[in-house]
Amino acid sequence: MKYLVTIIFSLFGIFSIFAQGEANNWYFGRNAGVNFNTSPPTALLDGQLNTNEGCSSISDASGNLLFYTDGRTVYNRNHQTMANANYFGGTGLLGDPSSTSSGLIIPHPTLPDLFYIFTVDEPHHDNAAAFPNQGPANQDGTPTRNGSYTDVTGFIPEADDGFNNGFAYSLVDMTLNGGLGDVVPAEKNIQLITYDITDPEAEKYKSSEKISAVRGSDCESFWVVTHFVDSFYSFKIDLNGVNTTPVVSVAGPTVPYTSYRRAALGYMKISPSGEKIGIAHNTLTFDPINGTADAGDGGVWLHDFNATTGEVTNSTALIQGVNAYSCEFSASSNRLFAAVRGGTVSNSIQQWDLTAVDIPASILPLTQSINGLTTALQLAPNGKIYQPSFDSILYVINNPEGRGDNCGFSTRIADGAIGLNGRGSTFGLPPFIQSIFTDRIDIVNISDDIITSLPLCDEDAFTLSYENIVGASYQWSRDDVLIPFASGNEITAQQPAGVMLPYTEVYTLEVDLNNGDCPLVGTVEITYNQDPTLNPPSNESLCDIDGNGSEEFDVTSKDAEILGAQDPTIFSVLYYLDPMDANNGVNPITSLLTITTPVQIYARVQNDDNPNCFLTDVFFVSLI
Repeated sequence: MKYLVTIIFSLFGIFSIFAQGEANNWYFGRNAGVNFNTSPPTALLDGQLNTNEGCSSISDASGNLLFYTDGRTVYNRNHQTMANANYFGGTGLLGDPSSTSSGLIIPHPTLPDLFYIFTVDEPHHDNAAAFPNQGPANQDGTPTRNGSYTDVTGFIPEADDGFNNGFAYSLVDMTLNGGLGDVVPAEKNIQLITYDITDPEAEKYKSSEKISAVRGSDCESFWVVTHFVDSFYSFKIDLNGVNTTPVVSVAGPTVPYTSYRRAALGYMKISPSGEKIGIAHNTLTFDPINGTADAGDGGVWLHDFNATTGEVTNSTALIQGVNAYSCEFSASSNRLFAAVRGGTVSNSIQQWDLTAVDIPASILPLTQSINGLTTALQLAPNGKIYQPSFDSILYVINNPEGRGDNCGFSTRIADGAIGLNGRGSTFGLPPFIQSIFTDRIDIVNISDDIITSLPLCDEDAFTLSYENIVGASYQWSRDDVLIPFASGNEITAQQPAGVMLPYTEVYTLEVDLNNGDCPLVGTVEITYNQDPTLNPPSNESLCDIDGNGSEEFDVTSKDAEILGAQDPTIFSVLYYLDPMDANNGVNPITSLLTITTPVQIYARVQNDDNPNCFLTDVFFVSLI
């Protein structure tokens, strides 16, 4: 029996829950993470994942973390294991952290509390040899020695559960577990058919390690696409949930399952525009019996995708005779990048111009990229593309719309790479619905980056706006409720009267261009914070006890006097020697002051949740 839901339609529009911040928190690698709510992005140190490759994360439209997964275990926003998605607790999902893309999280198009986790297993040849029994087994069907895998370290259940589980989905309901969410038992690990059911050998493997998703052309659905052998399987998610009957498209090349596990590796990405599919095939030839290394006969292919029908057509080889692992589009969908090694290429990352007449001939290397580093490439909310380094850093392509070395590839934090504060990156980064990275608009307009979180002070007002487009329709909402008569391109947000602080509300603007395109959506979460009070500090006279003409003064001795009854966990006092520094909150006094002559000290009381909410005053310290 499937999980029953009540469908309630919002007058605001079907994608009011699918706006901007869904990709703002990444968890991956060795307990690593990145927060794109800040500019520049900052490291997250609270992640629980320890994954070699596959991972997926999802946040709400305002960039607040909801949950994340390695395809087997799901962690809620408090980084606790969901009870019904705990792999080592016996309730896990059917993905595999050693699958290129072990999972991808998709929101229900109309019900904001429901999310689908699509999982992709690693199709291992040792499991296929044991089918339908539990692996691992040698290729003649006999159990492997000590139950270990022939080409990877680990045993059941650490390395694998012994089965090739293929492509499946599970439903997460965020109203469960007190709002932290959990997987719904009645709609968990639902197997999806992504192979030729008339071929008994194909069932032993079921799918490759590839998955991608994009919004449908009707703006009211999503397509989730995977690949097996020579076919693409497109599943539609609409207001009724997951359509379990895929649209199947045969498009070359053929990647034989007899060369799996290694031939199953490689990312697949749909362009943000929903018009193209890029796919990286690690190899076409692998000998699981003799354990022969990957042949260098993989490559990168480009296909057309129809976001109306889900069909994939027109296969074009962009590069062959290499081992290809990852690919990614720029936000405009005009550029495609791939990380490859081997063959005649001398650099890891190659780029193609998708606006060129001859796309394969438009290939250009990023000569600054690291030779042989074939790890994930992932587009981010800031429009940049990042690559794991197998170190505590993510490399960056700063300007993906540029050509060749004008893309600004860098390994330096000073030039846009992201430091992970000691946490390790591995092969993988979390994939997202590619449409997240297009049709996103900034309604705050205070930075070059799209702002999704705006702190204000008590009784502040702020004007949100977007450009005035001729023929477009504008509709504003506050906390998913339409604001009556708010149909212009700007609105003033102001703290409601009588609310307890801090107080948060979410403003959303939907812009319908009235030209058949999906609406543009902008969202910002505004938090009003309490202004501090400042008790005027008294002057201090220090006695020169030693008669040496100087005394030490600890500025923090004034904290209690200045704060009064205010909560020191919310409000803090900082001290400065310069009034401009006090106003700007820079260069505070950090050590004892040596007083020899009278000194003016500027005290700043601030709300630590929003340091822009502050007051300053001055006092004197002299020696007597």
